Amino acid sequence: MHLVSRSVVALAAAALFSGPLYADVIPSRRAAGTDDADKVQARLVDLGVAADAARAQARELTSAELAYFAQNPDRLQRAGQEIFGGQSDNFWWEWVFGIGALVGVGFGYYIFAIANDD
Repeated sequence: MHLVSRSVVALAAAALFSGPLYADVIPSRRAAGTDDADKVQARLVDLGVAADAARAQARELTSAELAYFAQNPDRLQRAGQEIFGGQSDNFWWEWVFGIGALVGVGFGYYIFAIANDD
């Protein structure tokens, strides 16, 4: 009975803290009349992104973001690596620390909630 009630409390806490993950984010519109988008698109194409994909990515940026990257296009760099045969944006050490964090949370739950059950 205690395990069920603690599981319900754990699920409720997880639901409470995951609320911001579902927030809507509405980006500001880009102001027309600058060549910032062209500079960003050219840099993305130089990095190996297809022209259509580069155009779509530049269209999704706000005017402030476009101006920031257009001032110094070298700020746009490749990130991520291929892991387990699929494209991933996480580095290997992010996977290791993420798994370690999950193990730590599970161990902490075991110590404080299950092992100390009176």
